[in-house]
Amino acid sequence: MHKAKNTNRPSKMLCKPQIVAQHFGPIEKAAITLRPLTIFVGESNTGKTYLSTLIFALHRAFGKQRNGTHLEVFTAELRRCFGVASVPELIRLSGNSCDKMKIALRCSGNVFRLYASESEIRSEGEAPAALGFCTEKGQSCAYYLPAGRRGIMQAHEAMATAGQKQNLPMADSGILTDFLKPIVGYQEGNGVANPMQRIAAALEAEVLRGVIEPKHPVPESVAMDSLEFQYRPRQAVRGLRLSQASSMVSELAPLVLFLRSVVRPGDLLIMEEPEAHLHPAAQSQLAFTFARLVRAGVCVVVTTHSDWFLQQIGNLIREGELAGLGEKGGKPQEFLKKREVGVWLFQKGCPVEEIKYNRIDGIEPSEYLDVAEELYNRAAGLQNRLEEMKGGSQFERK
Repeated sequence: MHKAKNTNRPSKMLCKPQIVAQHFGPIEKAAITLRPLTIFVGESNTGKTYLSTLIFALHRAFGKQRNGTHLEVFTAELRRCFGVASVPELIRLSGNSCDKMKIALRCSGNVFRLYASESEIRSEGEAPAALGFCTEKGQSCAYYLPAGRRGIMQAHEAMATAGQKQNLPMADSGILTDFLKPIVGYQEGNGVANPMQRIAAALEAEVLRGVIEPKHPVPESVAMDSLEFQYRPRQAVRGLRLSQASSMVSELAPLVLFLRSVVRPGDLLIMEEPEAHLHPAAQSQLAFTFARLVRAGVCVVVTTHSDWFLQQIGNLIREGELAGLGEKGGKPQEFLKKREVGVWLFQKGCPVEEIKYNRIDGIEPSEYLDVAEELYNRAAGLQNRLEEMKGGSQFERK
């Protein structure tokens, strides 16, 4: 008699893929190791979205067996994901004289490299299929939640209301289509409370304070050709259309729907700016969702500008250190191990650098502290000048 397998055990990547990009879009050079939780921080227009999209394209190209050579498959994915006619369009946009781009994926001694210039595209290394993206349970899927989710969801709602679901462009044409497919073809799980459904329910309870649900039962909605979603606040009888709910709700609704329908342990989930339109308290609380995903075996990549989110991630690493020292009392799914988290700083015209965790400062970029210090010094200087002009103690503070 065979022993039943434990299908609920979190799936782990068989190796940690190393990704190198040089002279790629706005990126001068990046060399990162994909961790269970990989976080990109830094100023806007420095390449965080470019590298996130590259990771997605690499996963799609090497995450499962495909027809064609590695060069053909990967360059096709680059064109599709970035929406460009040719790969050389992705060569660094700085205007410098260097005109050659390099991309490399390394795992367990296997390396695939791509070189591109205006006149030539070539590759080195015939890495096995699924290089770096296989888990101990088999091949994984990748999902990308782009910025601007609220606008995309509202556009979907308007088209669904008009009964135009079948007219949506579902050709395999890029990130936006990949995002919309699970929404348009939404199917909930089989009713069993799997880890992803529990994480989605916790997100609804702790951050959204209500539930995201189809406006009509899914079979009825499919028959009506107009699958719509609504937000039902806690203890409310009727729901609100997502366009009538807060910006926070429509930004996070896709995450809830993806967790409830398609994301599984072992998958890769990429999310741009999860803190968008969230109150600082909600940004901080959202960090727990990603810690739970890591504990469940999901590989997560996040871009963020949120100091509160990063501070909470730092606290979750400290929780992991305490758990490692034998302290009991913390919630079992709400901690991170230092080795599970990689934070990478993007700066204009500079190589991407890793921000190392330390117990005192956590994982915050020093530039955040510089901004806070500059604001404090300016506020103090203005207050001093106001008090001097108003006669010191006679100044009325409001």
